[in-house]
Amino acid sequence: MGLRWKRTVCAALFSASLALMSGCQAVGGVDLGKALEQQMSLTSAEANETISIEFIPGQGAYHSQEDEAIARLFDKAQLKNVHMLMQDASHISVEGEFVSSSVSIPFQVNADGDNLIIQLAGAKKPIVIGDVRRPAFPSTAGFFRDQLQQHTDKVRQLQSVLTRFFVRNAPNPAHASVSQVTDSVHGGGTMSMDKVELEIKGSELKGLLQSFLKAIAADDDGLKELIGQVYDIVVPLLKESLKQHNALSEEDSSDLDEVSQLQMAYLDNKTLAVEFAYTTLKQGLNKAIANLDKADAAGAPADVKRLLSDELSLKIDWLLDSKLNLRKQHIEFNLPTGDAKTDPIAAVRIVTDSETWNHNQPVTVKPAPDTKDALELGRFGGADKRALLANFDPKSDMYRILKDDLHITRERIYLIFSGNDHYAHDSTHPYIDDSGTAMVSVRFLAERLGAKVKWDADTQSVHVTDEQSGTDIVILSAARMRR
Repeated sequence: MGLRWKRTVCAALFSASLALMSGCQAVGGVDLGKALEQQMSLTSAEANETISIEFIPGQGAYHSQEDEAIARLFDKAQLKNVHMLMQDASHISVEGEFVSSSVSIPFQVNADGDNLIIQLAGAKKPIVIGDVRRPAFPSTAGFFRDQLQQHTDKVRQLQSVLTRFFVRNAPNPAHASVSQVTDSVHGGGTMSMDKVELEIKGSELKGLLQSFLKAIAADDDGLKELIGQVYDIVVPLLKESLKQHNALSEEDSSDLDEVSQLQMAYLDNKTLAVEFAYTTLKQGLNKAIANLDKADAAGAPADVKRLLSDELSLKIDWLLDSKLNLRKQHIEFNLPTGDAKTDPIAAVRIVTDSETWNHNQPVTVKPAPDTKDALELGRFGGADKRALLANFDPKSDMYRILKDDLHITRERIYLIFSGNDHYAHDSTHPYIDDSGTAMVSVRFLAERLGAKVKWDADTQSVHVTDEQSGTDIVILSAARMRR
C-alpha cells in the first residue's frame, strides 16, 4: 500500500506541475500554453533571480548536532544577486552569492558544453565536473543524446509538440486569474503587462491528476497524432544512434545483427510503431486511472496525507508582455516535510523572484575561469573528498562548511568479529592470535582514512603519510623492534 501511495503522490505532484506550468489553456484571454512554449524554446536570454529557503520548525529534537548544524546553515538562506547569461543551450553562466546567517559565499558557475565549471570563494582553483550530460558507458541512449545535442532544432520541435499536447488536455487549477499591471524590468521603462496568478494546494492534486489522465485517455486521435509526430522527430536520430552503437559494440556480430534487424523492423514501419506505442500507453493510462480512482486518502500514510492536504501549496505569479514573453516571475512553494509535534522541521518554504530580458537576443556569457589546473571531480561528481577539502583555504567559509558541518572527510570503518559479512564491501576480519589480541591491517585502516601507505624494506618499517596535513607516521616491524 505504501509503495502504491508513493507512486500516486509522485504522479500527482507531476500533474500539479503540468497543470500550473502548461495546463492552463487560456485564462482571461491569455494563452499560457503558448507563453510556456516560448519560454521553453528560448535560445538566449538574460535574467536576475533571488531564491530564499526557510525551515518551519517543529517541536521535535534533532537526531544529532550535525543535523542541527546543517539545518542552521540552510535555514533562512538565500541565493542572492544571481545573474544568469544564456548564450545558447550549451553555454550559460551564472554568478551570485550564497548567504545564510553565518556565511556569505560568492560563486560563479559556467555550463560549457558537457562541462560544469564552478568557482567558489575560498577555492584555490576552479572545480570542473566533466561530461555532465553524457552517459557513463557507450550505449544507444548515449549516442541518441549526442544526436539530440547536434540537432537542437529537433529538440525545440519535440518540446513544442509535447507542450501543445499537454496544454490541450491538462486541466486548469481552481485558482487562476489575470489582471493588467504596469511594471518595469531590469531598470527599464514601465510597460503594460498581464499578471497571471496561479495557485494549487495538495488537496487538489488527486482531482487534477484524474482529470488530466482521463483527458489524455479520451483523446485517441490526439494521442496517436502526438506519437506520430514524436516518431517523425525522434526515430531518424534513434536509428542513427543504433548504427553508431552497433558499429562500436563488441558483442557477437550474428546476435547483434539479429537484434538490430528486429529493432529496425519496428522503427522502419511507422504504422506498426505508432500502434504499438499507442496500445501500450493506453493500457498504462487506463490502469493508472483505475488505481487512482480506488485510492483512498483516509488510508494513506501520514506523510502522504500531508502532501494531499492544504499544507502543500504552490503559488506562481507571471508577468507577461504583449508578445507573451515571461518578464517577471514570483513563486512560493510550501512543502510539509514532517510532523509538527515530533519532528524538528515541519515544513520547508521556498520563494523565488526573477526577471528576464533580452529574449532570443545576442547574449554573451561571462568567461569561465582558467581550467588548466582545475580540480576535476569526474563523471558523477565523485572525487577524493580530501582533495576537495584541500582545494579550499582553511580559513574560508567553504572549508569550515565541508569539514565541520558536512563532515565530508568523516569515515566509518567496520571490523567483523563474527561470520556476518554484511559489510564485507568495506570491512575486514581482524586477525586474532592465541592470546586474544586482535590485529588489523595497517594498509586497510590507513587507506580508508585517506593516508598513503608505503613499505620500506631496508628499514623494515611502514610509512603512513597524510598528504593533507603533511603528517608522516613510521611504524616499525616486530623484527626491527627486536634488534
